[in-house]
Amino acid sequence: EEKKAKEAEEARAKAEAEARKKAAEEARLKAEEEKKAREAEAARSKAEAEAKRQAEEEAKKKAAEEAKKKAFEEAQLKAEEEKKAKEAEEARAKAEADALKKAAEEARLKAEEEKKAREAEAARSKAEAEAKRQAEEEVKKKAAEEARLKAEADKKAKEEEAARKKAEEEAKDKAQEEAKRKAFEDARLKAEADKKAKEEEDARLKALAEAKRKADEEAKRKAFEEARVKAEEEKRAKEEAAAKKRAEIEAKKKAEEEAKVKAFEDLKRKVEEEQKRKAEQEARIQAEQEARIKADKEAKAKAFEEIQKKAEEENKRKAEEALRKKQMLESRTFENNKPINVNKTAKQIKEEQFLTELAQKYPEGITTENLDGVNCKIVRIIVVKNHSANEYKKISYSYGTFYKKNDQDITEQVFKNETKAN
Repeated sequence: EEKKAKEAEEARAKAEAEARKKAAEEARLKAEEEKKAREAEAARSKAEAEAKRQAEEEAKKKAAEEAKKKAFEEAQLKAEEEKKAKEAEEARAKAEADALKKAAEEARLKAEEEKKAREAEAARSKAEAEAKRQAEEEVKKKAAEEARLKAEADKKAKEEEAARKKAEEEAKDKAQEEAKRKAFEDARLKAEADKKAKEEEDARLKALAEAKRKADEEAKRKAFEEARVKAEEEKRAKEEAAAKKRAEIEAKKKAEEEAKVKAFEDLKRKVEEEQKRKAEQEARIQAEQEARIKADKEAKAKAFEEIQKKAEEENKRKAEEALRKKQMLESRTFENNKPINVNKTAKQIKEEQFLTELAQKYPEGITTENLDGVNCKIVRIIVVKNHSANEYKKISYSYGTFYKKNDQDITEQVFKNETKAN
């Protein structure tokens, strides 16, 4: 986080440095333009009205361009906001889809776990039924065996009884002692048979009890084994669920970290793209301004050339007029006891004519006019004294003030002394 904050701070500082650099460059360009404007002021004094009109047209054009630029920027901002809203809606839809997918996956896993539990319960029930069946078959088998042994014992007893009766019938003729012996022997045999039958019955009952005990022990062992297996499966299921939950938490944490990294990268990319876009836009605007300034300069230069051409033609005409007057005055050498200088230049003749027109146009005394120049304010003062006129100008720029008399530079003190009322 500190690294991201540091990178963001560095990006902001870089943007501020670039903005300061751009502002300094714009100030330098503005200073150069103002310097060029000052240099052109001397040549522009005769074209103030034309320059004022051009300045007004330029202001209107600039206002129209700024309005167009503002409308373009507002449309662009609106498009960006719509794009951001669309991206947010897509992100929300994706999150809902992911949530639905996750819920479906959890339902599927739960169904699988329930299916496994049902299958385990069915297997346990099947094993219990099988053990019960085997125990019942074992009991039936033992009972059948005991019935067979009893039948054989009964048969043998019957056979022995028949033999005994036959022997008694055959021994009727024997002596009483033999009869007593035989009776005693028969009683012994019968006691032995009863004893054997009783032992066989006891053995049968014991075998049956043993079989039942073994069946119970086997059932208990199977039940315990099934309970142990079920407990292990439940333990394993719980461990798997816990591992799954931990994996989900880790995956969620990782996804959140990746989302944060991606969000920062997207923000950084958007900032860089925005800076690039702004730089390109500013470069385009600057190029347009430079092209417009260049076109304006070319138009002004062309207008100045036309004005200069007209001035030169006017000067030529006036020079020709002066030459014609000179030729007319060659016949006179003095007027009012003062010599006439017939060797004046066209510029001097033009200046004298301009001042003469001012003396004719303005009344005696001081006349003050406030004018708006290009990037400057002009105070124009016409001083007419004894039918002779002089033109004074105070030109104020943001970077300084200049003083002129008949388009020649003078000091502030001279300006104040010659334009103050007597």
